[in-house]
Amino acid sequence: YQYVPGRPGKFSHLLTWEQLNKILQQHRLDFPRLRLTQNGQSLPPNSYLRYATGGRRKITIPRLQPDKLTHQLREGATLVLDAVDELSESLMELAEGLELFFHEHIQINAYAGWRTSQGFDLHWDDHDVFILQVTGRKHWKVYGMTRAYPLAQDSEQALKPTHEPLWEQTLKEGDLLYLPRGWWHVARPLDEPTLHLTVGVHNRTGIDLLRWVNDRMRASEIFRADLPRFSSSTLLARHLEQLRKELLAEWDRDVLARYFAELDGAAEVRPRLGLPWCATSSGLPSSPHA
Repeated sequence: YQYVPGRPGKFSHLLTWEQLNKILQQHRLDFPRLRLTQNGQSLPPNSYLRYATGGRRKITIPRLQPDKLTHQLREGATLVLDAVDELSESLMELAEGLELFFHEHIQINAYAGWRTSQGFDLHWDDHDVFILQVTGRKHWKVYGMTRAYPLAQDSEQALKPTHEPLWEQTLKEGDLLYLPRGWWHVARPLDEPTLHLTVGVHNRTGIDLLRWVNDRMRASEIFRADLPRFSSSTLLARHLEQLRKELLAEWDRDVLARYFAELDGAAEVRPRLGLPWCATSSGLPSSPHA
């Protein structure tokens, strides 16, 4: 982990309370992207959302119920908004810059609390996380890993730590905390308005590389062929050797370079539009001063 003390206002330009209010007011946000959590549990969506159905298309539309939402927040719930980088220009620019740097997908989530109930129980994330304390304070406990590099879908479960935290401190406005994948942690508000962002970096693993190689082997005739289950031991050994040779030919010294190059080439570009001019045949209008 890494703790970087900051200064008041360092991250305030990224997401203000006013901007968060506008996002909640102007977008059709549904569970689980927008959710309230308290003491490690998600509150029922109907405790702060209602669903309106109308029109000829009979579309169900989520509607925020401000009075119910604020009641739950006063009672200690934490507001969680996933992928807020898709709803804020400043956060989208931050995510784009980090994606160019890390060559990985970035997702930014927002967490707002008011009382002392923790939104989530002690847990670990399956990706690296940068915590940016935008405003207010929040008390954190960090425990480290109990299973090296755990996965979301793993062969073994990472057991909860029983030891004392490796690091415990209150993040103040402008502070930053980095937590690697698999590090157990828990955070608690301090009975005051607090807003922080989590920047998630979804790094690739050896398992991802294996999946990519597996997909490429579909081009191989021998890998597409049935396994000769009932053949002689000699034919089975010959078939296995052919599989091994073709697999090793794919798994050469350049396999990582080819994998990363293909990932970069297939990276999804965040939507940027230039209406109305991008939809016209003439493009941008000529400058009157040209």
